[in-house]
Amino acid sequence: MVKMTAIKVENLSYWYPDSSQALRGVSLEIARGETLGLVGPNGAGKSTLLLHLNGTLRGDGIVEVLGERLTRKNLDQIRRKVGLVFEDPNDQLFMPTVFGDVAFGPLNSGRDEPVVRRLVQETLEAVGMEGYEAHAPHHLSLGQKKRVALATVLVMDCDILALDEPTGGLDPAGREGFIRLISAQPLTKVIATHDMELAWQLCDRVAIIDSGEIVAVGPASDILTDEQLLRTHKLRCPPGLIYSHAPYSERYQ
Repeated sequence: MVKMTAIKVENLSYWYPDSSQALRGVSLEIARGETLGLVGPNGAGKSTLLLHLNGTLRGDGIVEVLGERLTRKNLDQIRRKVGLVFEDPNDQLFMPTVFGDVAFGPLNSGRDEPVVRRLVQETLEAVGMEGYEAHAPHHLSLGQKKRVALATVLVMDCDILALDEPTGGLDPAGREGFIRLISAQPLTKVIATHDMELAWQLCDRVAIIDSGEIVAVGPASDILTDEQLLRTHKLRCPPGLIYSHAPYSERYQ
């Protein structure tokens, strides 16, 4: 059965204000329900590409979301479909309370206050942050802030979740908990990450981006075990995979 395309990017290029080129003719398709990992060295263009998926940035080329081409006219509609979670939750949380941050989107889309209160409660429960409604976001731990930032997009009932370095800065327990939380979301997911083990655990396919270009796309099991390909683009195979794919005679040297 052929899956519907959730996101289609065609020949997308983008230049920063200083005239340096961040994306160079990027083309990529993501199927509905798929989890795609976007990996690459620092400065490769991962975050820049994510910011194009909901129109935060606009370059030259085509971006289609669920069959609809992104334009200025439908920008608000596309942003409701693509929930973007920033690497630093402090860039996403700006209200005095957790409730205010999670309620901001639905209130500003015209939802009634009783409905919004129910949605906020349900969403905070879903991310394990129930009971924190009155807390100030800046008093939360990094892991808690990341969960609230995720709640601010899930509450909008998005179809696609775009996450930028979701495990960055988290301790091992926080990392594992957040990975489980992401995995539980029944959405199309695009995850830009340096965490290769996360990519192995969660992603159906992986795309390598380097110097603004997509240089390889394929099943996670193929891309993440190709040590030569990864080294060429300043990446490393997850340690557990290096071990499991090494010849038996080399494992105990």
